[in-house]
Amino acid sequence: FQAEDGIRDLVRSRGLGDVYKRQVLAWAAASSGNYLLQVEANLPSQKVCVQLEGLESPELYAARAAAVKTDPRVRSLSDHMLRWNSLDPESDDLADLRPLGELLKGVRIVLLGEASHFDGTDFLAKTRLIQFLHRELGFDVLAFEAGIYQMRLAWQAFQTGVDPQEAFSKGAFWMWARSAQVEPLVRHIARSLKTDRPLEISGVDNQISSAELPQNLRDFLKGKDIATSFTDPASPESEILAAVVGSQSRKGARSLLDSATKVSFLESLGQLADKIGQLEPGRDASFWHQVLANVAQYARRRLSLLDQPGTIPRDRQMAENLIWMAKDYYPGRKIIVWCHSGHAIRVPSKLPANPIPLQTTLADYVYDVFGQEMYSIAPVSYGGRWAYGGLDYTVVSDQVPDAEFEELMAATGQIAAFVDLRQIGKRAHWLAGPFVARPWEHVSIRSVWRDHFDAFVFLKEQEPSKIRISPGKSLD
Repeated sequence: FQAEDGIRDLVRSRGLGDVYKRQVLAWAAASSGNYLLQVEANLPSQKVCVQLEGLESPELYAARAAAVKTDPRVRSLSDHMLRWNSLDPESDDLADLRPLGELLKGVRIVLLGEASHFDGTDFLAKTRLIQFLHRELGFDVLAFEAGIYQMRLAWQAFQTGVDPQEAFSKGAFWMWARSAQVEPLVRHIARSLKTDRPLEISGVDNQISSAELPQNLRDFLKGKDIATSFTDPASPESEILAAVVGSQSRKGARSLLDSATKVSFLESLGQLADKIGQLEPGRDASFWHQVLANVAQYARRRLSLLDQPGTIPRDRQMAENLIWMAKDYYPGRKIIVWCHSGHAIRVPSKLPANPIPLQTTLADYVYDVFGQEMYSIAPVSYGGRWAYGGLDYTVVSDQVPDAEFEELMAATGQIAAFVDLRQIGKRAHWLAGPFVARPWEHVSIRSVWRDHFDAFVFLKEQEPSKIRISPGKSLD
């Protein structure tokens, strides 16, 4: 944003407790002089420390910028990268992406990350990749970081002619369901229904929150020889289930546990899953068996029965969902996963300054099973703006003295490009070693990035997601 009193281009990136070790603030003074920087933080329970890490004269800053232009790594990136002609998701011209076909030979699962859940340009780039993967490489399942049960409701709504945006909203989290930059993808999904190979949507998340689930579970159990208390809407187990997956608050759900032991509820849930798993093989039985495994994990988290932070078992359960999809529910089909880069990254423990509160991610678990059949992609941005929590931020470049990957890519003159890290070749051998990049909420980190991702999608300019507050209107 533009600041007053002679300071311009104040830019910042978010900090969040111990997860983010620091906030980055950088600014360029309009002219030489003395300036007062005032930092306000409404964090009564946390200590805030402000440290000045460096001052650069205009001459030194200009020299650094000039040095980047002549850096031999820029030439190597120009030779190695796959140039994109457009970020327009409505364009049918995908010729510039066709070389990806060779890179993705033998790949069955593609993880598409995003630097934050509110990066609109990331969404446009991901949509274009999805269209190419679907139309030309045979990928026909798109699994979102969203509830496995809710996304099935969304897919059923698409198939029964519900308005596409309304159908998508039945399953996807609001930051995607209400984003203007995701709407072209929703239209593509709807159009694909009229073809002989539609793009089926699904979910990999364990977060089950749907008031419809208990009744639909009872409908599935009708006529089947399965004795269970969950067929009775008035049973304590059914009441707890409705509270867990319904609209009641976590506190309200926990209060129901005072009248029925948590052990009894979870044991009954496990027994029901086992009985469903013993039915004659079928997609419906397989689906409900997997849903109940997710409900059990979600219940432990919602009822505060977990011994560790919810994010950790969440990634493990997401991976189990994706592995089940690839092996059992969609055998032989190619799957795209839409998620945050924090789930698409491998071995975050290798990051020198790990901003991710995880040691093992969705990508790690899936890679252990599928190896090179899995391919993970993360977008990175040189400049522009992004949003989080209702606030608007500027993407901070030049966070460290070393030339960042994004700076080097910007010097190539490209607005968008695909950079493979799996097959780098001699011309870009330096990509096999450590370098600085910003794939995680635009914070600079030095690491051996090919250990974490298989490719970067470079974006010259980031634009925040435009959230729809009503049809045709956006909250920019």
